[in-house]
Amino acid sequence: MPVAKADKIQAPSGQAQDVGTVPAGILAELDAQTEFHDQSEEGYDDTGHRTQGILAAGAESWQRLTLDEGTYRVVGTCSNSCLDVNLQLWLNDVNVYEDMLDDDYPYLDFAVDELSDYRVKAIMASCDSGAEGCGYQLSVWSQTEVEEQTMAEQLSAQTASHSESMNENGWELMKGLESIGDAAVNETAEVSLTLPEAGEYRVMAVCSNACGNVDLEIQESGERLGSDTFQDDYPFVTFASQDVNVTASVTMVQCSEDNCGYELSVWRR
Repeated sequence: MPVAKADKIQAPSGQAQDVGTVPAGILAELDAQTEFHDQSEEGYDDTGHRTQGILAAGAESWQRLTLDEGTYRVVGTCSNSCLDVNLQLWLNDVNVYEDMLDDDYPYLDFAVDELSDYRVKAIMASCDSGAEGCGYQLSVWSQTEVEEQTMAEQLSAQTASHSESMNENGWELMKGLESIGDAAVNETAEVSLTLPEAGEYRVMAVCSNACGNVDLEIQESGERLGSDTFQDDYPFVTFASQDVNVTASVTMVQCSEDNCGYELSVWRR
């Protein structure tokens, strides 16, 4: 796990009840709140680190947090009688991030360039339990590392994302007729396609992640059978072919990189 160490430290003001004395009932409330605010769908992995404590209204507690290089989210939750808890992140005696909003679910997003010792200050801004105080819990999440897709993987994923809709409308993918290439903005690539026989077909084009708009035209013996010039990244043309040889013209209308990839797929019904 990327979290190396986390310890409670002395704070200049405010006191926190020792972790071991948090009542089981309050601990269950804190665990439930942290589970409710699971960060997995936000692209974060749970490091498994948890720190709990009890604070009266207006009190604060400091925790030391040693983190390795990466991108993190520290999430604060509190028990049912807590109305507002705040978080601050300190590095070298400087408050670098904070969440001081009026809520019971503060969080801090930040990146760590190298192994560093941070301090997290939890502040119980509002608590209805009087001298008994309210419970708080800190959890640490690390951003999920996503492997960068190759252009071919991007194109394959784009084609697959439209396959279910094509199948539901009676179209069958003609395997082995796929064609992959790339083009710069306003460049047109011509691709010769050999169909198994005359009949009704649909040719679909998709493009890589940096592409925002690509157009498609189908020709047979120099005659246009159809085109799709809508502003989208998955144009398709449906046509009845009398010949087995057709030409697909792919025009890269919008691309945020020097070149964007495209993939043509042929469908039949």
